[in-house]
Amino acid sequence: MNSPGVYLEIGQNSLRALLGAESLELPLERQENGRLSAACRERVSLSLRAFLKRSGGRSRMRGWCAIGARGVSLRRLSLPAGNKEELQRLLLLQIEGEFPLPPEQLAWGYSQLTEDRTGRAANGDKREVMVAAVKREVVADYEELLSGCGVTPAFTLGALARGAVCPQLAGSWAVLDVGKTYSELMAFQDGAPVSVRLLPWGEGDFVRAIALRLGVGIEEAERIKNAIGASSVGERENADRLASVIEGELNSLARTVGQAWTGQRLYLTGSGAWINELAPGLGRRLGPGVVCERIAVSAGEGWSAAISGLRRAIETNGGHLPLTIHLQGPSGKGMENAPRPRQWRWAAIAGALCVALFALPYVEALLLKGRLERRLAQVKAERGKLAIIDRDFNFLQYLKQNQPPYLEVLQLVSKSAPSGTKIDSLSMNRRGEMTLRATIRGAENVVDFRAKLIKSGMFSTVGVEEQTPQPDRQTFVVRMSAQWQPTTARDKFASAETATGQTNAVAKPGKPSGAEGTNRPPATTNASAPKAKE
Repeated sequence: MNSPGVYLEIGQNSLRALLGAESLELPLERQENGRLSAACRERVSLSLRAFLKRSGGRSRMRGWCAIGARGVSLRRLSLPAGNKEELQRLLLLQIEGEFPLPPEQLAWGYSQLTEDRTGRAANGDKREVMVAAVKREVVADYEELLSGCGVTPAFTLGALARGAVCPQLAGSWAVLDVGKTYSELMAFQDGAPVSVRLLPWGEGDFVRAIALRLGVGIEEAERIKNAIGASSVGERENADRLASVIEGELNSLARTVGQAWTGQRLYLTGSGAWINELAPGLGRRLGPGVVCERIAVSAGEGWSAAISGLRRAIETNGGHLPLTIHLQGPSGKGMENAPRPRQWRWAAIAGALCVALFALPYVEALLLKGRLERRLAQVKAERGKLAIIDRDFNFLQYLKQNQPPYLEVLQLVSKSAPSGTKIDSLSMNRRGEMTLRATIRGAENVVDFRAKLIKSGMFSTVGVEEQTPQPDRQTFVVRMSAQWQPTTARDKFASAETATGQTNAVAKPGKPSGAEGTNRPPATTNASAPKAKE
């Protein structure tokens, strides 16, 4: 059964709406700053009102709205388990540190990724949260436009809604929505969103490439694009040139997608997804084992994968979106019904009568109100100091426990590097990813260096991505990447290293740690501005 309300998708160039069996699609015109122009707002408002009235919409109704990924930032945060108030406070602190704008200038929302059936963190200690944020003025413009048409909107990310129409698989998969001028790529890991990217490639790039290569107009190039794969005389005459166009555009798109995502399955949506040879050609170019599949949605004006995903999510989740973007920050799940003014008025009158009835016997308390207030203020002041101290202490402990181990990693790399190693660059970020570029003498030293990093227990994965021999055939330029272990695993590694250091000190007094009685010179590290990415 369909949820009562209108489903909308607001993209960069169009607005789509679905109400029951009726649909609508309107073009959008934007200013240089990306906001809707005044003429476009007026035209869309008139057309949308007429559509809602014609489709039998109520004077005030819900609107489930998917917005484009342009300007949207997606972050996955790890927070301590706690109640709802503590979660809100920690989210605000994290948003101030992770996003370039303060929370009051953002429209944002979150969804909890690790929850059990009771709503608590699944692991008991940490709570994984996905936060989506966009400039407040963007969502405010959309809300003002829709509210003027009699729609009470709830906003979510269109790229996230498209994931609802795809099979929920384990592992890494993604949804690529190919539009007219650009594409949106949403990556998922075990069904949970990971990242969203805006790719500078669209259906229009393919059409313009055909027009330029074959020397035809845009309309003729559009016809040729739609006829790719058909056996006509015109296409056979230009087969070689058309094949080079298809090859070049598929290579360009595959490079762009490959830089933003690596996984096992890619789903294609959007109008450009139905270009012949796009899905199989893109799958072959993304690498062995990658399956590229098109997702079919209802055809017709106003229909899209985002609207189909919104409809499925609302019907499946009992009228709630998996992630709702709020103007004033999230205050709960879903969108509550607006209370009627008349009900509030009668409730206020009843409350006033109850207060008057129970306050009459307590005239003496009113006379002593000043003394009571002073006493309560004194008690609250003393109690408030303890609460502030406890809160600040817990927060500082949390920061200490979760600070990235930059210095430990640098120390481990310097100890593990072979003799004569020159480190050209070293970068780390807060997500635990490390990239190292170094010059190492001897191929066996490369293998030994990687083996020491793995054996240390600090990293979960260590890989050699590039190993280039120099002209002397004895020196190699190596680029390696690694991923830190979780905090608990690193703590075990630190404890084991401390115990080993103490044992060696007792067994071999007078010998430096790690030297093992040899005259081997220390490793040379020449780091050219290594830096840790925050």
